[in-house]
Amino acid sequence: MSQKDTVLKHLKRYTTITPLEAFHVYGIYRLSDVIMRLRRDGYDITTKMKKAPNGSEYGEYQLKPVPKETVKIPSGRGRRDVNIPDEAIAARESMAAAGQAIREARA
Repeated sequence: MSQKDTVLKHLKRYTTITPLEAFHVYGIYRLSDVIMRLRRDGYDITTKMKKAPNGSEYGEYQLKPVPKETVKIPSGRGRRDVNIPDEAIAARESMAAAGQAIREARA
């Protein structure tokens, strides 16, 4: 499992993660880099600065809940409701557009 997958799984389960947790639990030394890559992938992650007892500051990262849109999808026995996050739809569309722009630039 990649560092991105590990951190995303942790955030989905526990909501927040700190650099100290990432290092001690998963051996991830540069959590900020992993968070940056997750943000580039479209995840809404906020940073809250906290102060340690020794006075040093650190960031606590939180995955914001994704609002869901209910979409009717036909199935073999009629229709069923499926929740699709708006951000996932937008991210997919922007990634497709970026891929098309890269292909056009290479041509």
